[in-house]
Amino acid sequence: MVRKTALILIFAVSLGGMAFAQLSPEFADWAEGPQGFLLTKEEHKAWEAVGGDREAQRFIALFWARRNPKPGAAFNEFQARFEGMVKYCDDNFGYEGKRGALSDMGKVFLLMGPPNDAGVRGPTQTVSGTGGAVTAGQSDRGTDQVRALAKIWSYDPARMDPKFKAKGSHILFTFYEDRPLTNIFIMDRSGREATMSFRAMGRAPEIYLLHPDLKTVPKPVSVPGGTAATEAQLAALISADQGPLQDQLNVIQDLGVADAIHRPLWIHLGLPQDAPVIKRFAGRVLDPAGEEVLSTFQIEAQPFDAEAERVYHLTLPLAVGDYQYELVGLIDGRAQLVQKASVEIPATSDETWFSDVWTGLDAVQNPDAMLGEAFTFGGWHLMPLAVETAPKASQLSYFGYVVNPAIEEGVEPVAKLKLTLRKDGKRLGKPLSMNLPLAKVSDGVYMYGNAINLAALPSGPCSLDFKISVAGTEAFERQKVELELVE
Repeated sequence: MVRKTALILIFAVSLGGMAFAQLSPEFADWAEGPQGFLLTKEEHKAWEAVGGDREAQRFIALFWARRNPKPGAAFNEFQARFEGMVKYCDDNFGYEGKRGALSDMGKVFLLMGPPNDAGVRGPTQTVSGTGGAVTAGQSDRGTDQVRALAKIWSYDPARMDPKFKAKGSHILFTFYEDRPLTNIFIMDRSGREATMSFRAMGRAPEIYLLHPDLKTVPKPVSVPGGTAATEAQLAALISADQGPLQDQLNVIQDLGVADAIHRPLWIHLGLPQDAPVIKRFAGRVLDPAGEEVLSTFQIEAQPFDAEAERVYHLTLPLAVGDYQYELVGLIDGRAQLVQKASVEIPATSDETWFSDVWTGLDAVQNPDAMLGEAFTFGGWHLMPLAVETAPKASQLSYFGYVVNPAIEEGVEPVAKLKLTLRKDGKRLGKPLSMNLPLAKVSDGVYMYGNAINLAALPSGPCSLDFKISVAGTEAFERQKVELELVE
C-alpha cells in the first residue's frame, strides 16, 4: 500500500512538471527570476500551465503589457524602470553567488521601491518601533534587540500608493547581517512590525497589475505620431487588394537614415494633382511570412504638392530584420489605394557607409523636420523624382548621407562628387568633379546636398551618373538617373 502511494505521488509530480519539461532553458526558470516577484496568484497558476516556448513568449509579453501604463505604446515605462532596479539590486545586494535582485533586500527594493529613509544600526543598539535607536542598557520596551549589524529601511505610508493600505507613521523593514563583513543581510520576519510590512509588500503584485482584464498584447504603433489602427480600418485593408486610385498610384520605398545605426523605411506615395485627396492612412507590419501582426497604425494624411503629383510620405521605424507591410489610403473610411510589399532592414556597419543618392525636382525648406523623417535632409524636404520627364527650366536637387566618415581633426569634412552625363549611351564631355561640404546632423551622420541646373543640359533623353566618395575609404555610392528633358 505504501509503495502504491509512492508511485501515485511520483506520477503526480511528473504530471506537474510536464509543462515545464517542454520549455527551453531560456524560459524554464523565468518565474524564478526577479520578475517572478510581480506574479499574482492567478498568473502563477497560468504560468504553471504554459506548455511551450511560443506560449511562454505570449505569456511574458502579456505579463509586461498588463503593467505598462500605456499598453499600446512600444516603450514600456514600467518594464524599463523595473529592469533598471534589477540591475541596481544585482550591483549592490549580491553575495556569495547569490544574485542581488533575488536577495531579501532585492525583493523589498523591487516591490516597494527605494526606501524613503535608510539607516544602519550597530550591535550595541536596538531598533525602536519608530525607526529610532537606543543604546544597550536603556529601556528597550517595544523594541527588537539588535545582536548583529542591521540595515533599516523605512517607507512613509503618506507617500505610498493607497492600495498598499499601509497604516501608521511608517513601514519598516529590518535586515540583519548574517555574518560580519559578508554583505549577507537577512530580512527580519518576526514581530508585529515585520508582519505589517509583509502584508503591505504582499499587495504589490496586484497594485502593479494595471490592466488585469487585458487578454492580448496591444500591437505597438508603427508610425511616429500615429495611433493604433481600428478594427474597421484593418478590415478595409484586409478585404481590399486595390482601390479606385490604384492605377494612378506611384510608389517609391527606400531605406532612410535615422542615426548611425537605425535605417527606417521611407515610403513615397504619389497621385495626380486632380485625384481625390486621401484623408487618412492605416496599416500594419507583419512578420516575413505574413502570419503575425507586429504593429499597426493610423495617421492623418498630409499631402504635399510637387511638380507633377500630390505626394504623401510615411516613415516606418523598423528594427533589423525582414518584414511585410500593408497600408491603405482612406477617404471617409473607404479604401482608395492599397500598398503591400516586403522589406529587409539590414544591419549597419561601424565602417563608412553611404545612403542612396536621392534626387527630385522639388525640395522645400522645413526647419522643423527631424532626422529620420521620410526624405528629409537637414532643413530640406525632398519630393523624390517620380517621373522621367523634366522641364529644362527646372533644377534637379540631390541629397544623401555619409555615415561614419573618416574625419581629420581640423579639416572641413567633404564628399567628392563625380557626375557623368551620357546621351544615347555615350559620355558627353568630361565628368564633372567637385567637393561637396558635409554637414554634421548627428553623431557619425553627415549630409550633403546641391542642385543641378537642367537648362545647361541637351534636350531629349539622357542619364546622370552620380558617384559619391569620401577620403579615407574605398567605399562609394553610385546612382544613375534617367531623364527626358523637355523645353
